[in-house]
Amino acid sequence: MISYNWSDSKVLAHKINDRLSDAGYQVWIDKEHMKGDMYEMMSRAVNNAHVVLMFTSSNYERSANCQSEANYAKDLKKKIIPIRVQKGYEPNPKIGMMTAGLLYCDFSKGSFDDNFNQLLHEIGQSDEILMIGGY
Repeated sequence: MISYNWSDSKVLAHKINDRLSDAGYQVWIDKEHMKGDMYEMMSRAVNNAHVVLMFTSSNYERSANCQSEANYAKDLKKKIIPIRVQKGYEPNPKIGMMTAGLLYCDFSKGSFDDNFNQLLHEIGQSDEILMIGGY
């Protein structure tokens, strides 16, 4: 699952979606904002995820939906891989506590390919299903 904020991470999330699909991962992505019961869909996505890619930014911190996803993923003890998408961003204490000790994939600098290879390494070589949604 990729938990991201539409206003600053949509393009990157879609690019990562395409590359993960090309790498053989089964990926679901919310390309047009979710329809129907958003909270039901969010909870189902987190429940079914083996890995949560948390696209951290100031906008992510301000989004109630992103915070709900992050908290729920942490409560369910899902594997979280933090993705830095905003140059110079430092997480607030709440996000900082959720990601303490975890290795960030920093897509705010460096080459996309190098960062994507690091991300693949973090995800591991499994057939996990990644759910991708944005708010």
